[in-house]
Amino acid sequence: MNTILTTRGLCFSYGKAAAVSGLDLTLQRGDIFGFVGPNGAGKTTTIKLLLGLLTPTSGTVEAFGLGMHRDRLTILRRIGALVETPSLYGHLTADENLRIQAMAHGVDARRRMEVLELVALQQALGKKVRHFSLGMKQRLGVAMALLHRPELLVLDEPSNGLDPEGIQDLRRLLKRLAADQGLTVFLSSHILAELEQTATKVAVITGGSLRYHGTIEALRASQGGRLRISVDRVDDARALLRQQGHEVAVEGADTLVAGTSDRERSARITAALVGGGIKVYQAVLEQPNLEEAFLEIVRRHDGSVAS
Repeated sequence: MNTILTTRGLCFSYGKAAAVSGLDLTLQRGDIFGFVGPNGAGKTTTIKLLLGLLTPTSGTVEAFGLGMHRDRLTILRRIGALVETPSLYGHLTADENLRIQAMAHGVDARRRMEVLELVALQQALGKKVRHFSLGMKQRLGVAMALLHRPELLVLDEPSNGLDPEGIQDLRRLLKRLAADQGLTVFLSSHILAELEQTATKVAVITGGSLRYHGTIEALRASQGGRLRISVDRVDDARALLRQQGHEVAVEGADTLVAGTSDRERSARITAALVGGGIKVYQAVLEQPNLEEAFLEIVRRHDGSVAS
């Protein structure tokens, strides 16, 4: 079975206020699925619906071919989750916290040490959790979510409190688990630059509604691109291109910008300049990054930039 999780027409309301509206998601085995949206967009509500912590107003959640409303406990045995901040016993060590979790899953000591090493906490075995930094607590929460070898890992802002090295380590861990063990990851994050290096697919939600679902490459391409060209005679170059039907803008003393992400059109523009006797010093085809594409979707649907 390649499809791990699907939602169909998923809706949830707090009283009369709709938090999630008609959400259709599909996760395939081995995906690292990025879930992004501005504050208040419905991300955490969606995650709670995926885990059966909330009952949908309408619509369905299915995981591993089973319905959440019928088989919640069976499904949850195959899911690991870290939602918001981990629930930990501060007076116990990391291993003692894991031991309590392990009793529910029948996990042995070897596996406890394995996950502590995965999140680089093996050196803190004797340290009480109340003395942990926020980043260490977050890493312990990830270890607890991985303890029973889940097939689907659901993480809500797992990078909170992590320093740059910790974020990089988490990225490498998730990629390794997805590639080597076929683990599927549903990852909500505000760090879009990091998500761009981690996720294989992404969904964008604003106002409780799904605005995009697919690959990051397709999302970036859908937002257009720019051809930036440095030339010796910018006014002559612009006039030449306009004569040939290419609209460009002047940017600075020696740069033209054309609104295109098409490689063939970019090649024709560059060739027209060279053929017209214009010296072309540099031509760069630029596409928006994930953050730029995300902000454009937010502006389009919400009329403002998210905080």
